[in-house]
Amino acid sequence: MSTIFETVGPYAMLADGKLFRCLRSDMAPYHYRAVELLWECNQLAEPHLLEGVVASRMASDMHKTEAFDAFGILWQLTGAS
Repeated sequence: MSTIFETVGPYAMLADGKLFRCLRSDMAPYHYRAVELLWECNQLAEPHLLEGVVASRMASDMHKTEAFDAFGILWQLTGAS
């Protein structure tokens, strides 16, 4: 049985933003697991892919506040995971 990472690939998991949507304030019960999965994807992806996706989301004009909020949650929970 293949995992979601093998089926979809780490780039798709990061780039499509589904895990980042789990970092919205109304999705608090999923924050910790989403951060764990983001870092798992990062381990399987090419170097600096996660950083690039986060930076492009924060530089985007669309949903910029959401992107900064998600980054804050990612930053805060990274030390906790």
